[in-house]
Amino acid sequence: MALIKKASKKGVTSVWEDDRSGAGNNYIYIEGEGHNKTTLAPVFNTSAVFKNGSSSKTDYEITTAGATYTNYSTGDAGYSTGGPRAGMMGCMHLTKPVAHDHKVTTTGNDGRNNIDTSHIKSLDPSNTSGPYKRFVAADGSTNSIRMFSTRPVYSWYQVRSEPNKPDGQPYHEYVGGEVAASSGGTTSNNTTIDGIQVPACLGDGDSRISMISFEWRTSYMNRPMEGVGHIDFDDPDSSTQANRTQRSYYFVQLIGRSTQDDKPIYLYNNSANEYTQYITKHNVSADTTTDLHTFNTVPSTSNTLYGGARGYTTIGKTLNYSSTWFPKYNDSDTKVFYTPYFDANYDYHPFVFEWDTTADTFTRGQADNIADASSARFSGQISISQSNAGHSSVIWNETFKNSGNRYLSVIPMSSSYQSADSTNDARTIISYAVSSTDATALTFHSEVEVPKTIRNAVFLNDARTILGVICYDVFYTYAWNNTTGWVRTGTIPGRFHAVARDSTDRIWGIEGNNGNWMDVHVFTPNTPISITVTPASSTYNYTGTTISSTVDISAFDINGDRIATDINLTIDGSTMTFGDDTTSTTVTTSSSGETSQAIKITGAGLSDIVANVSL
Repeated sequence: MALIKKASKKGVTSVWEDDRSGAGNNYIYIEGEGHNKTTLAPVFNTSAVFKNGSSSKTDYEITTAGATYTNYSTGDAGYSTGGPRAGMMGCMHLTKPVAHDHKVTTTGNDGRNNIDTSHIKSLDPSNTSGPYKRFVAADGSTNSIRMFSTRPVYSWYQVRSEPNKPDGQPYHEYVGGEVAASSGGTTSNNTTIDGIQVPACLGDGDSRISMISFEWRTSYMNRPMEGVGHIDFDDPDSSTQANRTQRSYYFVQLIGRSTQDDKPIYLYNNSANEYTQYITKHNVSADTTTDLHTFNTVPSTSNTLYGGARGYTTIGKTLNYSSTWFPKYNDSDTKVFYTPYFDANYDYHPFVFEWDTTADTFTRGQADNIADASSARFSGQISISQSNAGHSSVIWNETFKNSGNRYLSVIPMSSSYQSADSTNDARTIISYAVSSTDATALTFHSEVEVPKTIRNAVFLNDARTILGVICYDVFYTYAWNNTTGWVRTGTIPGRFHAVARDSTDRIWGIEGNNGNWMDVHVFTPNTPISITVTPASSTYNYTGTTISSTVDISAFDINGDRIATDINLTIDGSTMTFGDDTTSTTVTTSSSGETSQAIKITGAGLSDIVANVSL
């Protein structure tokens, strides 16, 4: 990634994209300062104005220049109520899903390192999830709400929103209006707090917003105890309800909005076992919920499926996150999604849910006949606790199509410091081919071993065929092909705390620099992220006469495709030159094959060719 901004502030949202369209909204804010979203050129006098956490509704009413407000981008603002810490939900707000990695400690399984799953909270492929979303009322007026929150970490929490700015009015201009109830602070002595985790979707009637909520206390800061809630457009401060149908030891994902009555439907998944789920509809207007289905049957032996309730010795206890849904074969009204399940032999046989959208009925099938279902590659995956490390271990399966074929990949994630670095288990992504006519028919396709412990992952294109993997001190990119599966295309050193795409599909990364100071990186899908320099011979025997030879140069983008770009080459050493007797040159690579560069071996000993790109 190209470093474009060294950290000059902390406790701020490092990159914040204006998600509205129109000439007046073409801004992206880097450390709170406005830049042209298209060119990234800085724009003078465009410091964004946002409100910090407070419980007073009047604090958010910014009406005229000079009114009392807090600029969200103040320098050295700290990291309590002043702004997000590195890797927290809120350190980067972009249009497309953001993966975060807190990395607060460097030893063991600390609760403050819990995996952020805000970007995989929605199964609806048309409504991606994240802590920052914009909602517009049904009448299409300027009555909009943007909400963002942070998952509670340690003994403090943050939930914030920003003023209802009319379309066409940029973030750096004053505006009147109210925002959702916001707060920030600390708690102790196990005081219970109900909070907003992820704003999910509009509710029935489009006058309220439905959201995923959680209960939090200091000693249970990431215990899975999630539910739903709502907030009103007209009176967001006093109308917030964040504790409807919270279930202890359950975590929640949005399935989607009913096509029958517009009510959102949620999946509650039990963390205490892998076979109990609720399907719950949220009547947002009435502030009630209805359980449409309860699934709690323990799977029995069938084909390669052993069934039963597994132990947690070989593979630790995990939170199993479901895939996005897709249309069933020959039945577009029925949506299909996968939920991970490991049987008593620790073999992967996912549940296959079907949602009949014409009646809002659900059935749960299972992939019970997988030729290579062994999950030995997941052995060593750490266990969650039911308290402060309740999100420390996640198995996420996700599905995608490429060239007409559907696949399903299973990704293990662990927040424990370098827990799988020394073993090839618990950091292997396994992929299956899905039958075109039967979603329960899975065939082992491929596997790829990520070099280090996977701390989070995010797809870097809409087709989900480019994958970014965040590890403790390196970021990897992978591209999918139907022959070999996931192929590593890039290795980018650095402690990246958040990675995501903006509306133009640029890829942004926030790298921790001395604690909570966050450097900003960016690259485009056609930026060269790997360069190969291959000599014509692996060894040369110099006997006193100059040897003429060549090296082949290629540059590759995030897809693993060759690209044409200028590569600066420099020879480090005294035993080699380029063909023109110089030690530096520029080569233009080709998108169709290798580019040859002449070299001369002029002495015995080692010399290196160093390649770099000017972006």
